[in-house]
Amino acid sequence: MHTQMTPLFAPIGTRIHRFWFRPVTASGFGLMRMAFGATTLLNMAMQWRNVQRYYGPHGILPQEFVGLALRKEWRFSLLDNIQAWGTDALYWLLLLTLALVMIGYGTRIILAVSLFLLFSFHEYGIVLLDGGDSLLHIIGFILFLSPCYKTFTIHHLVRKLRKTPKKAAIKRPPPVTMPIWPYRLLLWQMVWIYATAAYYKMGGVLWYSGSAVAVVMHHGLFARLPVPVADALSFLSPTITWFTVFSQLAWVLLLLFPMLAWIGLRIPTGGLKRFLIVCGILVHGGIMLTMDVGTFSLAVFVSYCGLLLDEDFLALRRWREKIRGAYHTLRQWY
Repeated sequence: MHTQMTPLFAPIGTRIHRFWFRPVTASGFGLMRMAFGATTLLNMAMQWRNVQRYYGPHGILPQEFVGLALRKEWRFSLLDNIQAWGTDALYWLLLLTLALVMIGYGTRIILAVSLFLLFSFHEYGIVLLDGGDSLLHIIGFILFLSPCYKTFTIHHLVRKLRKTPKKAAIKRPPPVTMPIWPYRLLLWQMVWIYATAAYYKMGGVLWYSGSAVAVVMHHGLFARLPVPVADALSFLSPTITWFTVFSQLAWVLLLLFPMLAWIGLRIPTGGLKRFLIVCGILVHGGIMLTMDVGTFSLAVFVSYCGLLLDEDFLALRRWREKIRGAYHTLRQWY
């Protein structure tokens, strides 16, 4: 794989081409496709008992009130004029297509069908949506544009199983790559999400005072923790609150540092990105454990998969080896 850096005074066309089309590993987007299919499938499958209640023509939103309750511009849903049996049929078809997206069967066409069905259900049952569903929409659209079908599909698995060990040992298959532009679209979207979130947080008194986390841990609607446990953990609120704001705001550096390369100042961002991903796992993992706020944390974890490049997978392997070495050392001691 070509990893040589573009010279500072290279032709502008060469630099632009490298910026958008430099080959990178396709494994990250393959993982993100699998995670997207699994997360969305799980989210929709948990509603199977209430399909008619949420999306049926005589449920929470009867069909005769769709034009009054929902927007008319830039909206389309297959459920607007369909019978109850059709709602059930489309629901099970959606689950099937999401399962096929997860295993990578007929990825491009099946992904388009699953997104079309998913948007139809979400446009009709809009009262159920949260920020996680919106992020899954964006991830699904970026996946549809990208060559996410190149890795971790059922076809590649069958092809590997058919190969004999001797042939595999003689000729190692070349790494599967894709252009870098889908990665950049995803990265810019995540930077925008975190930058705007940090901006609005800094405009609130609770975040300045460091009491935001303590407040949400005691919230009667979202909190998972018992009140005595929330009281005992409230002393951590200032640290967690400010850590959340600064870790989200630091994502902007992933845009600023690469811009400096155009003037000859090259600052590697791989380590910073991995550090921010770890911070995000801590923040969103804590949200999942302490609050009931929908699927946003899971959707963020899905997007993190697509942000992994060759250097990130290499760093993960090194971390795994270090952990394994530390584990064996502890076993020798004890």
